[in-house]
Amino acid sequence: MSGLDLVFAPALLAVVGAIAVADWRTMRIPDPLNLALALLGLAYQWLALQAFPAAAALFALLVLGGFWLVRAGYRLLRGTAGLGLGDVKMAGAAALWFSPWNLALFLFVASFSALVYVAVSPALRGRAESRSRIPFGPFIGIALLAVWAIERTNLPTFVPSRGY
Repeated sequence: MSGLDLVFAPALLAVVGAIAVADWRTMRIPDPLNLALALLGLAYQWLALQAFPAAAALFALLVLGGFWLVRAGYRLLRGTAGLGLGDVKMAGAAALWFSPWNLALFLFVASFSALVYVAVSPALRGRAESRSRIPFGPFIGIALLAVWAIERTNLPTFVPSRGY
């Protein structure tokens, strides 16, 4: 990890933690927390690149748009929102923190961790209910932290190596 990573890691952890707590308690992600996540991501990228991160901003907008389309499509098919707008905004803000090459890894970790929770929670709570709502923000946060941390190590990701 670089010095920049060590400076931003506590802030990232704090914002993701605050989002997780808020979403678990209220099933809502406050806009100021999503804005903080986005602004920190922009600042991190700007300092890392020493220039405005236009590509990262465009990627974040595309992720936000993709999540919004999933939300709209699910609502059209099922008559109810499967994703909250806070989740959509959080996904867009989270995309500022990692490489577009790792979007599949981000989506996998978020979805898989949510599915593990859904599979395990009946054993912890009692019976499962098919219409139970769960907050997705904590799982987006888990995915963001995992992908961001993995990108800062020598572990392989989907980012192409420069030595091919």
